[in-house]
Amino acid sequence: MDEKYIIHKVNAVNEKYIIQTVKNAMELLQLFTESAPEWTLTELAKQKSLNISNTKRLLNTLVEYGYLEKNTVSKRYRLGLAIVRLSGVLTSTMEIYKEARPILNKLVEKYNENVHIGVLEETNVLYLDKFESLYSTRLASHIGKRNPAYCTGCGKVLLAYKSEALQQELLKKITDQGFEQFASKTVKTIEELKNDLDVIVNNGFAISTDELSDGFTSIAVPILDFSEEVIAAISITGRSNKINSSVHLNDLIKCSDIISEKLGFIKRVER
Repeated sequence: MDEKYIIHKVNAVNEKYIIQTVKNAMELLQLFTESAPEWTLTELAKQKSLNISNTKRLLNTLVEYGYLEKNTVSKRYRLGLAIVRLSGVLTSTMEIYKEARPILNKLVEKYNENVHIGVLEETNVLYLDKFESLYSTRLASHIGKRNPAYCTGCGKVLLAYKSEALQQELLKKITDQGFEQFASKTVKTIEELKNDLDVIVNNGFAISTDELSDGFTSIAVPILDFSEEVIAAISITGRSNKINSSVHLNDLIKCSDIISEKLGFIKRVER
């Protein structure tokens, strides 16, 4: 079969799953560049061959959500702060990935256990990376997988260090969603979870046993950036009879300190 025909057929199939309104909005955003940072309504509509009415609705929506800003005097549009926020998220996650990988690989080589790095996505922990040893017990987790934050070491660490207002908002969402029971010691109530989070803040780490899977223990610690904000967590997970909390924790903290320092965090020295 002709290669051009195959490519055309694949593109045609993909087109079926594209929402035209969203596509138009994305194409409008792509017009904003360093050489053309500002546009009027008429210019944008003409550039994309859209009618003025539809273009105005698209622009109003993008302004409402912060992806565009409108100069009330010149009536021209420019990129908004929401774009900056998203680019910051992307940059930070890529930076975490780059800095953490060689350090966590050494941890896997030393202990032959599973190591994860995760970030908080709403009420879930999202795994950015997973490091496996050939000799470790295989876990169901994988890069891009999401698990409920309330029953994982990384998830609890990330919840524990959120601001009070954001933490309350997230805990309400978790309560509304309900506490699905994955293992014999999965958290059952919001009171139990709040107590766990207080302990984590006091200790500086989380130990989760029989919460997501029976027979497994996870130790997790936070990763901080230059603003002293907890932006990720790393964990080491394995069979409970193979995880030594004191030994594994010490090395995990050392890894956390190194990664955090590479991300600009300056550890304060008590005098």
